[in-house]
Parts: sequence; structure tokens; C-alpha cells
Amino acid sequence: RKDVKILDFNTLLLLFVLAICGFALFRRPTRDWKPLKLMNDKQFIYRLIIIVLMLLAIFLRVYKFGMVPGGMNQDGAMAAVDANALANHGTDRFGMSLPVFFTSWGYGQMSVLLSYLMVPFIKIFGLSVITARLPILIISVIAIYVLFKFVEKLFGKTPALVVLAFIAINPWQIMQSRWAIDCNMLPHFLLFSIYFLYLGLSKKKYLYLSMVFFGLTMYTYGIAFYSIPIILIVLCAYLLITHHIKIVDALACFGFYLLVAWPILTVIIINFFKLKTVIFGPLTMAFFPYTMRTNDILFFSDNFFDQLVVNFKSLIDVVFLQKEGLIWNAIPQFGAFYLITMPFVLLGFYYLIKKLRKTEKDEKSVIAGRYLIIVWFLVAILSGLIINNVNLNRINIILYPMCIFAALGIYFALFEALRNRFIALVILFAFTFSTLGFNYAYFGQTSKELAQNFFDGFGSAIQTAENTKADTVYVTNFTQSKGSYHVSEILTQFYAKIDALYFQGTGKEFDKSGNELLPYRDRYKYTNFDTNVKPDPTGVYVINIAEKEYFDSKNYTIKTFEGFGVAIPKK
Repeated sequence: RKDVKILDFNTLLLLFVLAICGFALFRRPTRDWKPLKLMNDKQFIYRLIIIVLMLLAIFLRVYKFGMVPGGMNQDGAMAAVDANALANHGTDRFGMSLPVFFTSWGYGQMSVLLSYLMVPFIKIFGLSVITARLPILIISVIAIYVLFKFVEKLFGKTPALVVLAFIAINPWQIMQSRWAIDCNMLPHFLLFSIYFLYLGLSKKKYLYLSMVFFGLTMYTYGIAFYSIPIILIVLCAYLLITHHIKIVDALACFGFYLLVAWPILTVIIINFFKLKTVIFGPLTMAFFPYTMRTNDILFFSDNFFDQLVVNFKSLIDVVFLQKEGLIWNAIPQFGAFYLITMPFVLLGFYYLIKKLRKTEKDEKSVIAGRYLIIVWFLVAILSGLIINNVNLNRINIILYPMCIFAALGIYFALFEALRNRFIALVILFAFTFSTLGFNYAYFGQTSKELAQNFFDGFGSAIQTAENTKADTVYVTNFTQSKGSYHVSEILTQFYAKIDALYFQGTGKEFDKSGNELLPYRDRYKYTNFDTNVKPDPTGVYVINIAEKEYFDSKNYTIKTFEGFGVAIPKK
């Protein structure tokens, strides 16, 4: 019933915001507004607001960092285990030297940039939830400031403060910065690429630096394989036609991009034409005989047009109606942007289109920078149509342009069209109420649901089992679902900090007393438990709490954690 009340209140706020945006389209006051003049004229106040908003943004991302969300997502654990192998041996956990693309699950591969960014933290502080999540936190905070500077250069100080305030409290940006998954690096590195490209229109060194970032973006997520080349081709054509760059600049940019991206482009070619693995020095560009990723692409669908309709509906639902469905990406009551934001997104898009017309105050590069945002947004829409059954992770390159639109819409309504103190206070209240509600939910009840989805308790169970003197650790396959062997294994490797050489069978491990442990395949047994469980006096059992009934308390000492437990045979 609490959810219903929140939704009803959100509906009222949404209707009010719609009215404000509609009114803003037709009203054009000419008088100056004191708050606007104050922020533009007083540098001290302007800088103070920046500092306060950045501190707010950082606080919302570091509060209970490592504890919320509890547990560890299986993809994040996978990235961290491979990063641990890279830190210690210069290979992934399978022994592949400096892979350009990870083998990951075997049937599905994973991008490498997040793991490589984890390496220095793991090397210094060891493998843990904190060190696995630190790179995405740091990159997310940097991205907040870069977005602010980008908007400041393109639209001015007040719109920049609005976008800074909006992104500081944005649900998606907060949530993605607190858990580790490779795909969430994509929007940040694309933002850096676009920002430096804009700066490069005035200074050539930044133009070439942007190509380095575009190249790095190719290593963030598989969607970048086609979205980044499309963006580059369209932007290159636009900048050549408008004489912002010359042919020689375009060729130089292509060279810098290839300098960084050629290994991952080689992987794409190898796997498309089914060629052999290529080893270049320490780099490995592998052929993967098994992959399910092509099933996610529209062009490989059995029925192209039916799937296109489904993709269009998914795009509308996830991005514009904010019906995500995955609680680790967005809380349903608040959405990725807050439910009241979408009218401002539309108003901001309208405002941006207006601003594409050059005025005496606008430099040529500023207009080009605004076009960069439009291209970014349109290519993101195209990506959403190409990807089958899109979710927020797979369409995250659209989120920063939409943040810009939302901020521009709020700015336009309050500071250019209406300039009304009462309306400003109501909008401030609406976002304050939404922010407080979101954080109350995220750090409260939702954190418990997230912990369940991230297998909270499994780590404690594994570590408890490791602290026993058991020779063999029997681990349940009932994690993500019954029979999810791969999830159980990667979580075990993460929490037990299993060395890559030991996993491969070429290295040895010892207990705290210095006794050599059994080889990995003999020590860790991933299995389904049932009524026929036979006590192994030299073993210990990590179980799903639903499997507790199979272990008689007469024969086992059972310790329970959140969702999981450890059954220790009585001697």
C-alpha cells in the first residue's frame, strides 16, 4: 500500500510538471530574475554551489559503499576474479595472457576494461568487494564533473549547475556506481570521448586525445563494437562538411583510434570469420567457438520485423516510460530518472533544437558541440532498436544525453520561460521528495532485495567453510537458479580468493597451518543436494537455505547466513 501511495503522489507531481512544461512553451517573460543574475555574477556563490553539489554526489555514492548492495553480482565477481589473475600472473583465470576480450562464461564473453582498471587496487589492497567496485565509483564521480563542464561550455553556468544538481541525485547514476559490471563503463567513457572531441574542435591535441578515449570505449561493452564506429562515422562526416576538421585531421584521428582499438577490432574480425586465435607479444586476441551474444542482435533474429517491433516497444518501456524490471538498475517507484523527469527531457530536447541555430554570442565550435549531443542521442536510439529486448544496461549510452535534456528542460522552464519563485520551490520540493524517497528505499527495503539478488550470505558461507579443516568443499549449484553451476563456481573463486594457477591445476594452495590442500578439482565439488546426501567426514557443505531440510541436525552442525548456510558433518 505504501508503493501505491508513492505512485499516486508521483502521478500528481507528474501532472503538475506536464502543466509547467506546457506553460513554458508559450510564456516568454522579459524581466531579469534575481537568482539567475546572482549565480551568473557572483563567482564565489557559483563555486560554492559546485562544491556543495559535488560533495552531495560523492556522499550518495560512498555512503555504505561495499555494503549496499550487499553480496556480489556474478558478472562483477567474474570481472574481479579475472582482474585478480591479471594482477598476479598477467593472465585471465584460464591462463590466457593479457586477453583483449575475456572468455568469461565460455558461452558468453565479457569486455576487459573494468577488470584492467581493478588491477592496481587488487594488487595493492587485495581481492575484495571494495577493490572490485572502486573503479566504477571513481569513474562515475569523474563523469559527473565532466558532464558539468561539458554543459557549462555549451550552454553556460546556470544550465551547468542544473545538470550537476540533477546528476548528483540521479537514481541510475547512483545505483550503477555502487556495484561492478563491465557494461556500466560504456556511458562514462563515451562521455569522456565526446567531451574531448568537443574540446578538440578548438585545440587539436584534445581531438587526438578523444580518439584514444573512443578506442578505450571499445573495451567497455560489446555494444560499443557497432555503436562507436557509427558515432565516429557520422561525426566525421558532419565535422568535415561543416569545415571543423580537414581530411588530414580525420586521417590522423583514424590513426589514433586504430592505435588503441586495433586489438579488439582484430577480435571482432577473428570471431566473425571464425579465424584462429592471434597472439601478438603478450596480447591474446582469441577465437571463441561458443557464444550466445549474436542472439542479442536484431540482424541475427529469425523474424526481423517482428523482433524490430518488440525492440521498439522495449526501448519505449525502458527508456521513456522507465519500466526497467531489473531492480539492480532502477527501483520501480522512482525509475532511472525519477518518474517526474520525462516531461523535462522532452522540453530540454526542444530547447536544444532551438539552440542549434547560431547567434552572435555562440561560437562555431559551441554549435558543433550541441550537434554532438544530438548524434549521440540518435545513435543510442538506433542501438536500442538493434539490441533485442533491451534493458537499461544495454541502452545506457542514451542516459547521459537524456540527463542533459532533463537539465536543459528544467533550466528553460525555470530560468528562461517562467521565472516564478513559487514554481521553482514546487519543482525543488518535488525532486527533494523524490530523492529522499529513493534513498530511503535504496538503503532500506530495496537493499535487502538487492542483497538477495546478489547472493548475500554466499560469501559468508564460503569463508566459513574455508575456515574449517575440511579437505573437500561441496558447493550448491542452487544460487541464481537450480543447476547454476557457473554462478556457484565464480562466486566461490571470488570469496575464497582462489589463485588462477591453482584453478588451472598447475599451482598449489596451503591452509593456515601450512598443509597442502587437494587440487582444485578435487577440493571443490559443485553439486545439487537432495535427500541422498551422504555425510563426508572430511568434507563441508555450502548449501542454499532451501536445501537445509536435506541435512539432518543429528548428523550435521548447520550455520545459516542470508539465503545460504554451511553444513558441517559431526565427527
